[in-house]
Amino acid sequence: MSRLNIYPIEHRQEKRVALDFDAFPCKELDEIARNLPGRRFSSSRKLWHIPLEDGYQAKLTKAFEKVPHLVDLVFQESPTSVISPKFEPTSSTKVKDKSHRVKISIDQARKKFYVDHGYCPRLFNIFSHLEEGFWEKKYRNWVFTGDNLLYRKVKNIIEKNSFLWEKQVLNSIPKNQDKPQPKNDQVKTTLLPPLSRKY
Repeated sequence: MSRLNIYPIEHRQEKRVALDFDAFPCKELDEIARNLPGRRFSSSRKLWHIPLEDGYQAKLTKAFEKVPHLVDLVFQESPTSVISPKFEPTSSTKVKDKSHRVKISIDQARKKFYVDHGYCPRLFNIFSHLEEGFWEKKYRNWVFTGDNLLYRKVKNIIEKNSFLWEKQVLNSIPKNQDKPQPKNDQVKTTLLPPLSRKY
């Protein structure tokens, strides 16, 4: 379940209400947020925001009432008390997150990228609610098919959850070729017996 922290902000000299998800929202929650009247996205704060109007609490409660199993609405007076207790950074978790590095491997030819986060239940749970990739059990990583937009979305999830990450571009195979061609010294030749001629 996602936690949605809701609090008043001033953004570009306007009074707004921040919709600050603790993790990247699943498709249903994202659609609800996108359909809110007057909503905008702040790339600097990395959150949705709507106009600050009287009764905004009741309007938001009504907008999200069909998905109580997906989101927990938390109304705050200010952003200072927003950090969720389950994700509150402590000295031990900070050390763990700094040493825990997420690896993103990009296959440009197939338009796929792979995310290997090792043993990390928090990221596993977030990615499983994304509905845009799948868990490859054999290789123990996530497989995402898509463009740069999806890549940035996944990268933002990793950064928002305070994980270090590294990127590598895989050596791609040409699109018209399923398997790489073997080198000359790897080519197997099969000798056939000579044809017997009858005279």
